[in-house]
Amino acid sequence: MQTKENIIAILFTIVALGFNFWYMGLSVIFLNIGLVVSLIIWLNFNKSYTRRLSKLYLIGILIQIAHFFEEYYMGFYKELPSIFNANSWTGSQFIIFNIVWLIIFLLAAIGSFNNIKMSFLIVWFFILIGGIGNGIMHIGLSLLRKEYFPGTVTAVFLFIIGIIMIHNITSSFTTKENS
Repeated sequence: MQTKENIIAILFTIVALGFNFWYMGLSVIFLNIGLVVSLIIWLNFNKSYTRRLSKLYLIGILIQIAHFFEEYYMGFYKELPSIFNANSWTGSQFIIFNIVWLIIFLLAAIGSFNNIKMSFLIVWFFILIGGIGNGIMHIGLSLLRKEYFPGTVTAVFLFIIGIIMIHNITSSFTTKENS
């Protein structure tokens, strides 16, 4: 069972990497690196996840939706590609990309509440890239530019929920091991 699930997770990751690059270009390189790192962690993580993590993840998704709106209305889809000397994304391209990932996040939330292990691959991706990575990138770009970078306000909250989720994971298995 675990081998079949691992193969499905690897295939999902390959398809997601392809989709991300094909649809958005090189500008999503860090998303793809984060997805590979998430897969590696997920494949090697043998502890159980808490119900609280699933609840925190749902809160994170709500913050991600607010983040998507902030990015869209503040022009993130024009700004980020320019950092990579790439063409701006169109508004509809950015919306479709985000809707696809929000659907994946929501399906993973349902799976996490039902303790489906595969769902936690997406939870790890959300923690590392949707939460912590988003926070670091947006805050870092705002500091480098010495001005607001589109998406920074809600990225702070994504960073915080990502840290809380990591703390939840690490504290839940350290207390089980120490018991």
